[in-house]
Amino acid sequence: MKGRSCGKIKSETMPPSSHTNWTRPLLKGGQTTQMMQAARQQQQQQLATVTTATTATTTSSMTIGAAAGAQNQNLAEHPATPLDRRIKVVLVGDGAVGKTSLVVSYSTNGFPGEYVPTAFDNYNVVVNVDGQPLNVQLCDTAGQDDFDPLRSLCYPETDVFLVCFSVVCPSSYHSVASRWINEVRKYCPNAPIILVRYPEF
Repeated sequence: MKGRSCGKIKSETMPPSSHTNWTRPLLKGGQTTQMMQAARQQQQQQLATVTTATTATTTSSMTIGAAAGAQNQNLAEHPATPLDRRIKVVLVGDGAVGKTSLVVSYSTNGFPGEYVPTAFDNYNVVVNVDGQPLNVQLCDTAGQDDFDPLRSLCYPETDVFLVCFSVVCPSSYHSVASRWINEVRKYCPNAPIILVRYPEF
């Protein structure tokens, strides 16, 4: 098969007036020297600006490095104390089952002289665990219904709950399942619970 043949292209010559003149005008010697000097000055100014910016960046980096070094030295000289280890324990249960007596006897090696209904009390004890001190925060709460709103305020960030009942008060034992476990799970669903039986005080 014969391929298609293209027709002849007719070339035309553009008139001289339509050609663009790309030739730069010649400059005299004095003008050329002035332009070269101006270009050199502009280049020197740009170089000075870059040098100043580089110096500022280096100084800033040195300042940050010095601050970081000082902070690391401060941490090395003042490490975290073992007392930063802490655990929060909250005691709950019906009123008059012995929560306050348990906390006071444990923290002070004493015993309350008289029964005073507790609204909210906080005790701190330092104990040794595996040879290291541990700060134990004991939160004694009120078991009466009137203190329900106040009692729930101490529940956040609790590590373990002690649900207390009295062996001489069967109703306090029944409240463990019907009330206290449900209340603890409502506010702290994943916190461990320890059931504490307390004798008559």
